[in-house]
Amino acid sequence: MNLPSALALGFFLGIRHATDADHLVAIGTLVRHEHGVRSAVRTGAFWGLGHTLTVLTVGASMVFFRLTVSGPWLRGAELAVAAMLISLGAYALWGEQRFDRASSGASGSTVPGWTVGRLRPLLVGIVHGLAGSAGVTLLALTTLPNRTGALAYLVLFGCGTVIGMTLLTLLLAWSLSWTRRLSASMQRTVVLAAGVTSIALGFMVGVEALTFLRLDGGFRAALPVGGSVPRNDRSRCVDACQARAIR
Repeated sequence: MNLPSALALGFFLGIRHATDADHLVAIGTLVRHEHGVRSAVRTGAFWGLGHTLTVLTVGASMVFFRLTVSGPWLRGAELAVAAMLISLGAYALWGEQRFDRASSGASGSTVPGWTVGRLRPLLVGIVHGLAGSAGVTLLALTTLPNRTGALAYLVLFGCGTVIGMTLLTLLLAWSLSWTRRLSASMQRTVVLAAGVTSIALGFMVGVEALTFLRLDGGFRAALPVGGSVPRNDRSRCVDACQARAIR
């Protein structure tokens, strides 16, 4: 595959990566009360920016400093994603109750300030990037022959992720706004369903990560003194990381 084709592939894979189920569920809990196109664009863009920062940081370390990513590291990142999904779902359920009380005049506004509203999707994107950054980098290294090309691949992948998530956030925000205009109870049902789905998906991701971690022998079993990873463990990690990247 030549360089332009590989870079185009990275860009479009970034757009496709934004549509992963855990990404959609997480961003759905973040935009439940967004108002306006500009606010929704900011939320999606900050999520994509956080995801890209992690991918570039881990990817550059792997490309230029030969950082080795082990299976247990990948499982740990997936456990962090699981905990975050559960937290986002619980916060969505709790926040919806607060929003109902605020709407009826029982408390003040629950709309977050600019800093909190932007920092939250940024942090969510950073955590999501941890689980997929190794796989994206390995895919880039196996597709392109040199480090500069691999880094360009990661940059375009990140751009695709930002654009894809921004467009999806706009679509989700528009859908929620449409249900809000039709019926307040329908909008509340959608938000509650998003919270429950986030919690359920978080438990599924966590159970899967713990299962594979147990099969790998735990965190310490695959991380011998000195930081080197046995060849067979490394090959298994490559397969797992690449599957995560293109899933």
